[in-house]
Amino acid sequence: QAVSLFRGDLLLVTNASGAALKALQRLSLGDTSFQEIWRVDSYSRYQPSIGPKPSVFVANVGWVGDGIPGRRIGVVVIDGMHPRTLNKAPKVLASMPDIPLSFIICPPLLEHELKEMGYPKDTKVWLWDPNAQQHVSECLAVPSCVDLGPVKRNIWVCTDSDIEKPLGDIHVLLAACQKEGRKKFPPLWEAWNIYHRLRQLAVPLPEFEDSAYDTWGAVTIKKRLTFLANEWPEDSAIEARWRQILQGLEKVYELLLGRREPAKFWAIAERIQHYLNQNDEQLRIVVPSEREVVLLSVCLGYVIDSWSEAQQEGRIEVVSARREARKIAAGDFRTTILAGYRAGSQRHLDLYPSYPVEVMAYSYEASVDQSLHDHIYSFVEKFQKNDARRTVLRSMEMDCPENGDSLVSSRPIITVTGNFKHEIKKARKPLQDPSTFDLEQLADIGFPQDWTDEPISAFSDSIVVGQEITEIIQVVFNDGRKMNYLPHHGVDVYSPGTEKIHRIEAFKLQAGKRVVCMVDGTYDNLHERLVEALNFKLNAYYRMLMTLWEQSKLKALQKHNGNRRDLHRALAKLGLSTEYAAVVSLYREEGFETIAPQQYDDMKVLAEHSGVYDNKELIKVTFKVIQQERGRRIRAGRALHALLRAIATGDGYAKALYTAREIGAEVGEVLEA
Repeated sequence: QAVSLFRGDLLLVTNASGAALKALQRLSLGDTSFQEIWRVDSYSRYQPSIGPKPSVFVANVGWVGDGIPGRRIGVVVIDGMHPRTLNKAPKVLASMPDIPLSFIICPPLLEHELKEMGYPKDTKVWLWDPNAQQHVSECLAVPSCVDLGPVKRNIWVCTDSDIEKPLGDIHVLLAACQKEGRKKFPPLWEAWNIYHRLRQLAVPLPEFEDSAYDTWGAVTIKKRLTFLANEWPEDSAIEARWRQILQGLEKVYELLLGRREPAKFWAIAERIQHYLNQNDEQLRIVVPSEREVVLLSVCLGYVIDSWSEAQQEGRIEVVSARREARKIAAGDFRTTILAGYRAGSQRHLDLYPSYPVEVMAYSYEASVDQSLHDHIYSFVEKFQKNDARRTVLRSMEMDCPENGDSLVSSRPIITVTGNFKHEIKKARKPLQDPSTFDLEQLADIGFPQDWTDEPISAFSDSIVVGQEITEIIQVVFNDGRKMNYLPHHGVDVYSPGTEKIHRIEAFKLQAGKRVVCMVDGTYDNLHERLVEALNFKLNAYYRMLMTLWEQSKLKALQKHNGNRRDLHRALAKLGLSTEYAAVVSLYREEGFETIAPQQYDDMKVLAEHSGVYDNKELIKVTFKVIQQERGRRIRAGRALHALLRAIATGDGYAKALYTAREIGAEVGEVLEA
């Protein structure tokens, strides 16, 4: 008997729109092609819906914030495994309140994240914990894809008593401000951000600060501390602690500035050497930002035997926290070393990992980590109770058994280790007497800004940097959308006449300009997204070679205090054959620079002058990789320009998108956004 489950179209929201579209187009239901029943098509503003036939639309999350005009959506399915889609899922759900049925498939989330999606009033939660997955496999008589044994989480305590004491004090003060403060004070979020940066630091601070000058939009920690010093809270609870917070951050900054390397650098190096000596398992090291990825990779290469060989073989990789989340979403799991406990939007990654985790921690962090861990597991374990599961099934009008025992999946086994017994004992003590300060009560505090983010200073209509007032540039698009930029923020602008993309500073924008921005990441850099997509399937060794080359270019320029003319003169004396303009092109703003000299001999001169390379063979291999990279970027660049041309002229969008997807699914997904 035929039963109507819902009326209208079905909307699938996913970051992997190209792969999903192909899968649905090839899907068969018995002997019937899925497309005989449903029309399957992608959706964006430039590819509108057509025809009366019921449709399955596949769309990037950025295109459906306000639904699909002119269509009746009966069911929405959101693939929230990718961080970009997950971040915008609450907005999509809130914008479609009248849709009868919505599903979101996502990682296990924390309470404040679920509340953003309507929990507990309007949203029911079904947890696919390891036991639940195992039970389904048994019912379907298929091989299990999960390991029910608890994984190991080792907290490795680093010893630096001068730094860990003020850091622990700052943590207590910030948490108390967050708990007791009643008035919003955005600089408090910035103080949290700086604190997380300092406790996570695993590279020399002077080099990390220097890297900010070579990175578009980055701000040094020193400047951020200066900004905080010029802010003062009105809330009495925050005001009582604000001066101590500022003094503590300044003290830790100066201490780390005086260290050749932080204690966490040597702890990470020791653990990596142990893994490389003991086994062949794949290893991932996670640090907060892409800048630290480059610096840590270079520094570790100087102290670890066979570092380059291990990267070449794919046994080891260094990634940023954001990239780790994307790799996990893609099913890429491996033993992980963290530069500190996770915070902010990455904390849910600690729930039921299928891989061992090692956390580098100052002694007070070990206590924080364990409290946070206990808190997040106590929350998700209630979804594993039979009563909670019955409630979900009944809300969907499904039959469910009344008996059976509740099975709770095993938590990771936490061990705390270190070099000294008294440090281990110290790590197991709470920060203060529990009666006066309860870490568990503070564990659920969510911070508006992650420790993984570069600072976003647009707290209001204007901000203070040092003693100057900086206005915010507001851009209003033709469709009414608005975006705020700092005056010197880089904005990509497309010119239909020349069919070229130029990056200009936001304050130079004029009416009528065509701004290129990403619908699923408002302030994402187009060049970075495209390079990330191109490098997605590149092996770790090739990525390391490209990273090393970029570092060598910066090192060569730093030798001449950033003076390109002096660098050219020096290289010319060493045999460089190219003109000054060619050297300048190597250091244009990101996205418009030349990767490397066209000829090997010229690249070799620059590489040897930088002092980064210790053998000629590595330079030869790097040059070959760069040649391959040039070809891939040329193809992606042509696809990008074809797509922008199609958008500007209103003709050929579908064909241009198809061409982009042929280069690679990841490239197609970037250009679709």
